[in-house]
Amino acid sequence: MVFAPAAEWCAAPKAQDAVDVPMLVFAGEADTVTPVAQAELLRGAAGPVDLRVVPGAGHFSFMHALPPGVAEDPGFDRERFLAELVEETVEFVRR
Repeated sequence: MVFAPAAEWCAAPKAQDAVDVPMLVFAGEADTVTPVAQAELLRGAAGPVDLRVVPGAGHFSFMHALPPGVAEDPGFDRERFLAELVEETVEFVRR
């Protein structure tokens, strides 16, 4: 399971050949630090990849406490998102 992954290294030839476990990947639609395109690189893994792009989420939306000076988009319901993220994380790990 990865959140807002920095995955440029996955573009290297054969970088993911041995990655055969299921992955649940969350990427923020508004992430300017690690854009969705980086998460999409994980689709080259040998195992199944469930990529979920979170509408309105930025890079720090996955953190329970935002770093100083970082503001969330007012239209993004961060509390609801984090509650759902916790539930989905637990469900994925229990599989």
